[in-house]
Amino acid sequence: MTPADLVVLELSSFQLQMLAKSPHVGVLLNIRPNHLDVHASLEEYVEAKKNVIRFQVPGDVAVLNADDPSAAACAGLGGGRAAFFSRRREVAEGAFLRDHRVVVRWEGREEAAGPVDEIPLPGAHNVENVLAAVTIAAACGVPAARAWPVVRRFTGVEHRLEAVRELNGVRYINDSIATAPDRTAAALDSFDAPIVLIAGGYDKKIPYDELGLKIAERVRVLILLGQTAPKIREAVERAAAGAGPGGPDVLPARDLGEAVHLAASLAMPGEVVLLSPASASYDMFTDYRERGRRFKELVQALTPA
Repeated sequence: MTPADLVVLELSSFQLQMLAKSPHVGVLLNIRPNHLDVHASLEEYVEAKKNVIRFQVPGDVAVLNADDPSAAACAGLGGGRAAFFSRRREVAEGAFLRDHRVVVRWEGREEAAGPVDEIPLPGAHNVENVLAAVTIAAACGVPAARAWPVVRRFTGVEHRLEAVRELNGVRYINDSIATAPDRTAAALDSFDAPIVLIAGGYDKKIPYDELGLKIAERVRVLILLGQTAPKIREAVERAAAGAGPGGPDVLPARDLGEAVHLAASLAMPGEVVLLSPASASYDMFTDYRERGRRFKELVQALTPA
């Protein structure tokens, strides 16, 4: 790397906790519970995340999610200027939606980037990711007209709502990167079809109550494995009981292989089999990548009916 290069880094709370300097452009997509198996408290985790903008100086930019109250409240934390992105309202500086189009407002100028339906990534959360990305681009001197063709070409990366295969009218989706409940909730909102969800894994001591409500609402069959299986089941059963009769069928699996074969036997044409664990992978795999690749191997080995 040279001083002229721009570097984009996703920093974990563990890395941020050690920082005493913030990047020129710091980004907070959201602040939600995570890694509570390692951090002493939720407060410690949140304070670590804030370090991405805490030490900014004049001339720096803090890009914040205006729709996430905890992230938006960090405006003014450091010395940088705040820019926002929002799906729900216009912002003074940053990116927002107007008439189903992405609009960038920067340094007194406004530019329409492109229509939302040109974003190839599924889910409302990916619209937010695009809004954040074009705001970051503007902060780095890249106009929306140059950023948008890249948005249109970007179809995603491995393990993030990755389409694996369609077999017997069923779509198989690898979302192994979903190591926390909020990521799985976003994945569930990305599909209109009925879902057979494979979830569970290593326990990061995160609550599953909100995800339980989302699963009870969106999932037809829930297949659980790993350390967090009992916690997820309890959250779903509480949510289903509160909503009255119904809720998903909940089934256990010893391992991922059994889960995939069970899902394949239960999924009906037009449905989605989704691996979105809402948990880390360390109880069964080295990391989420190994888990996702094993899922893909198992799915590719399935035979047509």
